Formats: sequence, structure tokens, C-alpha cells
Amino acid sequence: QGLSHLSQVILDLFKNSQDYNLFIKIGEAGSNINAHTTAKRKNGQVVFTITLDEEYVTRGSQLAIARTIIHESIHAYLGYVYDTASLSSYSMLLLKYKLDKGRSLGEHEFMTQYTEAMAESLAAWDDHRLDNTNPDYYNHLAWSGELQTNDVYKNLPASIKTKVEDANRAEGNANTSATNNSQSVKC
Repeated sequence: QGLSHLSQVILDLFKNSQDYNLFIKIGEAGSNINAHTTAKRKNGQVVFTITLDEEYVTRGSQLAIARTIIHESIHAYLGYVYDTASLSSYSMLLLKYKLDKGRSLGEHEFMTQYTEAMAESLAAWDDHRLDNTNPDYYNHLAWSGELQTNDVYKNLPASIKTKVEDANRAEGNANTSATNNSQSVKC
């Protein structure tokens, strides 16, 4: 079976690695955030842990949770690349973003290059259920969390930002439950 989308590639990368592991858990992620990703060295391995906020999981839709896991897996992937190929041009570009904008904002600005791939991964996870009725919805959801705080997002047309904010609000986040406008079911 071939690799079909970015998040599957990332999951398979960690699944097949002996030195890098990815874990997903539900717990306290922090105040007003959906999730966070940490990396720790443990017994000669690097363990990336995605922590989905417990309240968020009870409030968000299945699409929201999938969106967040995809987003956070990109953070883990960037950490993996930076750790395994710190002198590559790719890692140097990521380091430049981090130094120019600060760790979190820089990484999120760098991640804007992956919004289409994140949207495709989300569509694949959802069996492309909305492709005929609302195909841009996955693209709107890809712009989630701190991806909405950088200059790339700020320069999007106002009409797109409104759709992004409406879609993300409909699916739920750390502060609010999914709404009746959700295109998914609540967890």
C-alpha cells in the first residue's frame, strides 16, 4: 500500500523508526490551547508526545481532533528533521524562521507552506466526504490555532480569513464546543 498523504507519511516515519517515537495522549495541554507537542530524549531515543487537551477532546468534533493531530504531527516532523539533518538546507531554513520570528511563531509561519498538504490529509482522513459539497472546508480547517497569528495568514484576503475562522469555530477548539454548523460529529 502506498503512502497517500502527508500525515500518513509522518505517522509511518515514526512507526518505522527505531530512534524516534511519536505518542498521542489526552491530558492537560495548557490554558486555552487545543494541544501541544514536546520532544524528550529517553534511553537513546527521541520521544515526541502530542498532548490533546482533555477539555478540547470533549468539546471538539472529530474533524477538529483530526485537524489538531495533523497540525501537531507536523511539529513532530519538523523536530525530527531538525534533529536528524540539522545542517540540511531545509533545517537551516526552519532555523532562520525560528530565529527571525521566535520559536513558536517562526515554526507556525514555516508550517504555512504545508496548509494544502494538511488539508489533503484531513480530507483523506474524512474519506473526502465534503469534496462534492464543500471542498474548501478542509483548506479552511488547515489554518488552525497559531497558524492564524502570523504574517502569511494576516495577508490572506478577508473573505478567506472569515471562512477559516467560521470553519474552525464550527468544529470547536479549546475554548468552545463544536457548533450546529460543524461538518462532523462531536467526539
